[in-house]
Amino acid sequence: MKFIIGLGNPGIRYQRTRHNIGRAVVEFIAETERVVFKRDKKMNAMSAEIEWAGEAVRIVYPEVFMNLSGEVLERVRGYFPIEAKNDILIAVDDVAIPFGTLRLRGQGSSGGHNGLKSVAAALGTEEYARLRLGIAAAESTDAGSGESDENRTVPLHDFVLDVFTEAEQKELPDFLFRAKEACRLWVEGPLDRAMSTVNQRTVRG
Repeated sequence: MKFIIGLGNPGIRYQRTRHNIGRAVVEFIAETERVVFKRDKKMNAMSAEIEWAGEAVRIVYPEVFMNLSGEVLERVRGYFPIEAKNDILIAVDDVAIPFGTLRLRGQGSSGGHNGLKSVAAALGTEEYARLRLGIAAAESTDAGSGESDENRTVPLHDFVLDVFTEAEQKELPDFLFRAKEACRLWVEGPLDRAMSTVNQRTVRG
């Protein structure tokens, strides 16, 4: 079984914020695959099951705050015989890349993201797949170097916990669709091929 886990914060207050785009991806998968999330008390998360390419896939979003995301991973590994390297994909916001950009990786650092820090601590490794979902405004990024503090007009904490702009909201359906397809490619594998396909595409696919 494969697990796709979308990170975010619980509660209506955070539902449509940039920081919750990972959760939005798994919600979009559930909606378009016509499955319903159910509360899984043993994982402290909402989950649903789909099948892609003959593979059972559990889509999950934690019911804990972002910086405690690892707690859910600990529970998942306690109940399911899975390997971090091959069976887990984390969908997560990334303020260092432009809105609408996707980056699929098989390993890497947290980049200062508290959710990824918690996941890595729980798994005991940074060798797990992650789909980074760009949320940065064009004026807040510096080509080639990621986030630019000089150009950021809103504090980072406030920016990620704010809702998408009207223009971004118009682009969200396409962004979520491409993220779903990236998740499907990861399930189908191999990872190198999925990365090559996902990462070479432009913002608009």
